[in-house]
Amino acid sequence: MYFNGTGDAYIPIMEGAGGANGTLAPTIGIEGLTTNYDAEAQGGVGNSTSVRLRPNQPGQTGYVLTKGAWVQWEIETDTGTGSNGFTKWWMDGVLVGSYTGIPYPTGGITDAQWAPTWGGVGGPDTSVDQYQYLDKFYASGKAT
Repeated sequence: MYFNGTGDAYIPIMEGAGGANGTLAPTIGIEGLTTNYDAEAQGGVGNSTSVRLRPNQPGQTGYVLTKGAWVQWEIETDTGTGSNGFTKWWMDGVLVGSYTGIPYPTGGITDAQWAPTWGGVGGPDTSVDQYQYLDKFYASGKAT
């Protein structure tokens, strides 16, 4: 699942990061930030305009997605103004990630897309069928 912002921004991209046969970690990817963001300082990956946010809450840094099991994934993002945006997410009602000071582009989120993709960049190709199911998608926002 990803949400488009103005320009070339993707804010945020909900990912299951990992390999075809291993575990998957719930990760939030952000691309097209207005300035470099040091995600590493808060437990993520990257210090640029494209970063990956990983679970960073006490007791949740090793959280993994179980293949074949339903999970309730909730995300809250406020694009803010300047460098005061934030993103938080919960897995089955437990806060697993919270990042602040994110320099999101102005203009907010313009639309949402469900686009399951096997990245495979630098990793093995997979020839097995893979499935994703979505139930009860809900998005809301405030007028600007």
